[in-house]
Amino acid sequence: MAFMHAEQKTNGSTSAESARYRWESGSDRLDWHRVPDCWLAALPDSLPSTGRDLTGLLNVADHAARGKALAKAAGSSTPVFVRFRLESALGELWVQERLETAEPPGALEGELWLLSEDEARLADLDGSNAYDPLTGVFSRQRLFQGLRTVVGKARATGSGGYLVVDIDNFSLLNHAFGCRTGDMVLVALAERLRRILGGGALLGRVGDDSFGVIVDGLTEDGTLALADRLVRSIAATPIIQEDAITVTVSIGAVVFPLAASSAEEAMARADLAVAGAKAAGRNHYELYALTDNRSEGHRRNLTIARRVQDALEENRLVFAYQPVVSARSHTPVFYECLLRMRTPNNTVIPAGQFVPAVEDLGLMRQIDHVVLEKAVGELALDPHATLAINISAHTTGDAAWLRRLNALSRATPGIMRRLIVEITETAAMRNLETSQHFVETVQATGARVALDDFGAGYSSFRHLKNLPVDIVKIDGLFTGGLAENPENFLFFKALLTLASGCGFETVAECAETAQDAMLLASAGVSFLQGYYFAKPELVRLKGSPVLPLGSTGPVEADPHEIGGLRFVS
Repeated sequence: MAFMHAEQKTNGSTSAESARYRWESGSDRLDWHRVPDCWLAALPDSLPSTGRDLTGLLNVADHAARGKALAKAAGSSTPVFVRFRLESALGELWVQERLETAEPPGALEGELWLLSEDEARLADLDGSNAYDPLTGVFSRQRLFQGLRTVVGKARATGSGGYLVVDIDNFSLLNHAFGCRTGDMVLVALAERLRRILGGGALLGRVGDDSFGVIVDGLTEDGTLALADRLVRSIAATPIIQEDAITVTVSIGAVVFPLAASSAEEAMARADLAVAGAKAAGRNHYELYALTDNRSEGHRRNLTIARRVQDALEENRLVFAYQPVVSARSHTPVFYECLLRMRTPNNTVIPAGQFVPAVEDLGLMRQIDHVVLEKAVGELALDPHATLAINISAHTTGDAAWLRRLNALSRATPGIMRRLIVEITETAAMRNLETSQHFVETVQATGARVALDDFGAGYSSFRHLKNLPVDIVKIDGLFTGGLAENPENFLFFKALLTLASGCGFETVAECAETAQDAMLLASAGVSFLQGYYFAKPELVRLKGSPVLPLGSTGPVEADPHEIGGLRFVS
């Protein structure tokens, strides 16, 4: 089949659309489903009609890698991605290919995208899982690496923009049409975003229903113009033409280094802007801006963050331990490690006084690494202890944290059986696929995973079924003051039935009185936690004190002060 080259030539920037083909291994036949104009300029006048012809266009050095990808795809139930160089009349072009099995056996569906130089460099970084297997765009982890590079460049020489594109009411769409249609919407939206963005942008999937866009050199006005164009273009025509399904998006954007000085800040602040766009009625966009109030808050947060950095360097971040007891015997089963910071004058500051500042500045991953190291160190010192630690939402997608967990597991055999990692329900459901991977990786080390604050977020049987944690902690909103608020007990029992029905052990948080403890236990909960049994203490009932020997102990203060900053509990 012969095609003429399109008049408009490509310079290697991301293609607006992908080229698609079907290959049958037995006959080596290639049938092209779609060849957009941008691809006609890259392929010969006579399109490759066999797999051998297509391979002949590749740089010889990439033949082996693509051959391995073809073999892997033939036996895989999930898509396989490979990146290679294509020799053309326009020069050498970088290409991303998605390969997926098809019927009859031995057939493959292939999809090809042209990559910009920035995309090719990002795809070439060390590590696996560069692409989202459903949509073919970059994974959250890989997009974060790209954002870190672009933000660093902007700090030195210019500016850039990061946008989060979040589908409005995606859960309702899934319920109405089914998850298969939901997946089709995600794939179609990724393709439309590619088409609108063209070259020069990095695109990745950062959540179940959201995509991230990085544009180097984008000014504040340019960021607003792009957000406006995306919102209008996506709403203008159905995302799935044959079913007339239309979606709208809400967009949160941030310009760096003006309003974010790190990749962590950019992601966190774009998420805040998305929430603002949704609160404004959806099908809307919002740019994160450092207003006078935000600037003042930002300066305050920077001061707090410096105090936290000092505490990290001087080993002044410590745990307060609160027991989780058996609902029947009231004996401690494990201890939750609650983060505290000691000031140089030995005042103890609870996490709620400094963690929000650390999260706002995108530094929480560093804290989570310290928490993991400290907990494993405590478990090594006390062979009878079982400890639970809390990690932030962003760490569920932190490959470095998981690698460190695996390394500690290998270095300290058996200890992980006494470690429980707690993630909040809201964080877990924000990106279910990432959370599933996180849970499975943690459990593979022998550690257990607890779903914290259950009931405060998106509780449903489907969510629990798709996220096989070990323990569910029912939010204190439904467990306190049961005698005075009998409706709380009804909600609690419903949540308990849901969690127990999925086979999970359960913890009732905030058991503050003997009567509450009795009612919660009578309902069948596994464990209880609350002030009725013990407040968080720097010393466990069984185990060594955290403070160094000879210390006079912490000085409790309320309100607290850190370096002249006033904190109110």
